[in-house]
Amino acid sequence: MAIMITGGTGFLGAYLARHLVQSKGCSGLVLFDRFPDERRIEEIVDQVHIVRGDVLEPQEILEALDRYDVDRIVHLAFLTGNAREGKVLPYLRMQCMGTANVFDAARIHGIKRVCSASSVAVYGAPVDRSLTEEDPARPVGLYGVSKLWSEGVAETYNREYGMEIISLRVCASLGLGRLGRASHASGLIPPEEQAHFMAYPELAALGQPVTMPPDDQMTDFIYAADGAEVWWLALEAERPKHFVFNMRAEQRPVGDMTRHLRRLLPEAEIRIGTQPGLKMQLMDNTRLVSELGFEPRYSLETGLEDYVNRVRRRAGLPEVTPA
Repeated sequence: MAIMITGGTGFLGAYLARHLVQSKGCSGLVLFDRFPDERRIEEIVDQVHIVRGDVLEPQEILEALDRYDVDRIVHLAFLTGNAREGKVLPYLRMQCMGTANVFDAARIHGIKRVCSASSVAVYGAPVDRSLTEEDPARPVGLYGVSKLWSEGVAETYNREYGMEIISLRVCASLGLGRLGRASHASGLIPPEEQAHFMAYPELAALGQPVTMPPDDQMTDFIYAADGAEVWWLALEAERPKHFVFNMRAEQRPVGDMTRHLRRLLPEAEIRIGTQPGLKMQLMDNTRLVSELGFEPRYSLETGLEDYVNRVRRRAGLPEVTPA
């Protein structure tokens, strides 16, 4: 199986690329990226094909598919966040036309299985229960709207062209690379005024003070290494009953995250705020578990440990263990 990952050296793409090479023994992996960052995949850089390309250029996608005889695609080339003022049209071109270009290039090349990143943002404003894929999607911002649009386009391609495009509604993910994403280099989304609290372990591990959300705020999470396994399961699955899946591992109160982070980094300045931290809708993952067979390998605690130690190794700092 020859796999291409769009956004292949980004946050999620790098975790997936390492997983495919190191755990699944994949060879000939193609990382298609407008802003390739070899530092994110330094352990496997000599075992993959890095292609500098833009999903807004259909011919560049087709050339990569032809050159490496690709038969599966994971589409992770997208912007995170809503559009910057005055940048709505180029933002939508990237989010919508970029995705449509990938789907259509796959169709032309004869590729059936594409796994595409949707988002919990399709659900819109949070309600006080975990939602299933059968609940109505009511996005309130352009990011969620564009993700729901991509799901609709995927459904059309599946129905009219016999494709098997799987949309995974990703929750907030924990892992090295969440900060400094290429999305912000694009100039199409606002500069980050406040990082998502899932990135705070990285800041704390580097000695910066952080203020976590209230302890009782519930959150879905998935460690990006477990997310990589989900993408693999979606690539491998025989034609599934459904093509949209909520993607999360555990559902835990933020206080569990804060307490373990303090155990790992007892000298860090970790405060607890009074305002919710970018609260997102909670999701039910029954379909993911029952149909794709997902079993998390990382708990919140072990994922935090791996994340913090990856950050510290990269910075030349000693690794930590729970106190």
